[in-house]
Amino acid sequence: MTPSVEITIDCRDLETTSRFWAELLNYDDAEQLDDTYWAAIDPSGRGPRLVFQRVDEISKGKSPVHLDLQVDDLDAWADRVTSLGGSRVDREPIIEAGSTWIRCEDPEGIVFCLVLSRQ
Repeated sequence: MTPSVEITIDCRDLETTSRFWAELLNYDDAEQLDDTYWAAIDPSGRGPRLVFQRVDEISKGKSPVHLDLQVDDLDAWADRVTSLGGSRVDREPIIEAGSTWIRCEDPEGIVFCLVLSRQ
């Protein structure tokens, strides 16, 4: 059996964080599983299931694991991030190792990257 991938995101506010990610990724609305967990799925079945776990405190700093979202327009997607309550960390794109990206944060300050898709 091949394992399926599920990504768990720690957060203080389950509703805000799960709705941000579901809306940003065009996932189905997040479903409340219980008082501690909500989950969202990709309606196309291609992306991993996202699980949101309520925690009392978010550890600050760079996580060794983060999401890279492949997008076709960095500025348009950064605008989408901010319109949904997130923020753009980098004003100018970073160009390194043949890739171009910017860092963003979700409403709870979790860092992820918008990476320009190679056409």
